[in-house]
Amino acid sequence: MQKKSLIIILLTAVCFMMTDGCANNKLIKKDGASSGQDVSFVKGQNSGNNAAAQGSSQATSDRNAGYKGSGSQNAKMTSLNQKVRSHLQDVHFAFDSSVIEPQYRDILKKNADYLMANSQVKVTIEGHCDERGTSEYNMALGQRRADEVKKYLTNLGVYDKSMTTVSYGKEKPLDPEHNEEAWAKNRRAHFAVN
Repeated sequence: MQKKSLIIILLTAVCFMMTDGCANNKLIKKDGASSGQDVSFVKGQNSGNNAAAQGSSQATSDRNAGYKGSGSQNAKMTSLNQKVRSHLQDVHFAFDSSVIEPQYRDILKKNADYLMANSQVKVTIEGHCDERGTSEYNMALGQRRADEVKKYLTNLGVYDKSMTTVSYGKEKPLDPEHNEEAWAKNRRAHFAVN
């Protein structure tokens, strides 16, 4: 029983360190100029934290490999992630908008209730766009969408530090087709479990 508790504590610590390192990544223009509008995700801004998290993650997985049944522990973690994902629903947006429409407020309320009842769950809110527009514009729009959802959930009482945001712009479409039905699916904020 103590070994299981130790594994859970170590995994939680590693997830926290990895999330903390990701929170320091910034959005900047691809040309490197700074302005009021951030448009492109740049990784590695805090390489010291990332290296520490990777080292800690490797050490944790090395320790876990020595425990009998660590494969079942991984299966339990995967099962937990799938369970959490089944409770958190995506929110969709109108064309060229980051406004949360009334029909999605109930979904966000349910997401907020779940996150508050399960405070150990950490999520990244991903902002996505359809394929129309430039990559730079869509990166900024995706970030506004993710930020609006995070702000809405924070106002409902979800702990701010349990959520991070990232924009994928038009880079990761849910539906690869080139029509209005596909574009509507792709304009979304998606919840990824950390």
